[in-house]
Amino acid sequence: MNRIITLTFEPAVDMTTTTPRVVPTDKLRCTKPRRDPGGGGINVARVVTELGGEALAVFPAGGPTGQLLTEMIEQRGVQCRAIAMREGTRRNITVNATESGEQFRFVMPAPVLSEVEAEALVAAAVDALEPGGWLVLGGGVPQAHAALLGPLLERAKELGVRVVADTSGAALEAIRGVWLTKPNLLELETMAGRSLAGDDAIATAARACLIEAGISDMVVVSLAADGALLVTADRHRRFAAPPVEADSAVGAGDAMVAGIVLASQRGMGIDEAVHYGTIVGSAALLTPATELVHRADVERLLGENG
Repeated sequence: MNRIITLTFEPAVDMTTTTPRVVPTDKLRCTKPRRDPGGGGINVARVVTELGGEALAVFPAGGPTGQLLTEMIEQRGVQCRAIAMREGTRRNITVNATESGEQFRFVMPAPVLSEVEAEALVAAAVDALEPGGWLVLGGGVPQAHAALLGPLLERAKELGVRVVADTSGAALEAIRGVWLTKPNLLELETMAGRSLAGDDAIATAARACLIEAGISDMVVVSLAADGALLVTADRHRRFAAPPVEADSAVGAGDAMVAGIVLASQRGMGIDEAVHYGTIVGSAALLTPATELVHRADVERLLGENG
């Protein structure tokens, strides 16, 4: 079976810690931080691997943090291809305030890729594509390099590769004819330029902004605790998320994408795949910090929710 290739332009080492409360000025005593490899495509590859699939994560890495990122990915059994960059890989910080239950996410600016580095990154993804395979574009894409997606998608089409895009902004403007896009509700509202209430309104906006615009054949809108909405050209269907007691929401959307792609690769129809993806996304809520998904949690939730 083909590997699921993921491409991440803006990876990070994600650090997570806890403190009783977050207040200004005071020194906040925190627990020892947990470190995990992060970035949309990397998270997808991690979840696919945890669930028994085979993935290859393609990403840029620079400096000591980039070396750490690559080592952590390999330690988790994920195949990867790191493309060297001059600037150092960033670190993002998540702080959980235990008294209030609030979570604070501090996202650092992504390092700037040179044109040569960006071209090498995309070339590595092109080289990894396999006939009839899968490609996931995860996370942000710098506007300066969004045009590089065109040749990548053309090659994917030639090889019969199904492409899933979980990105926004400049990247979407450069994308045409991919199999599936997965915006969250806020991203879709931003595209539509208005608030969206109810499945019909969400589906209408998804069709107008993504399907009729020629960006993707189908759309899955992630709706946090309300599950997900599958939208095609002629129908839409809501998939409920199983009720769970959330520990951390970091990476839940990436986990959903991983579930949808892995289920589709294994021969499930799109409805069954989105149901499975919703289960996997909910399982990601059960783990601390940026740990993402445990296979046992997915299997248990599947047993409880059909």
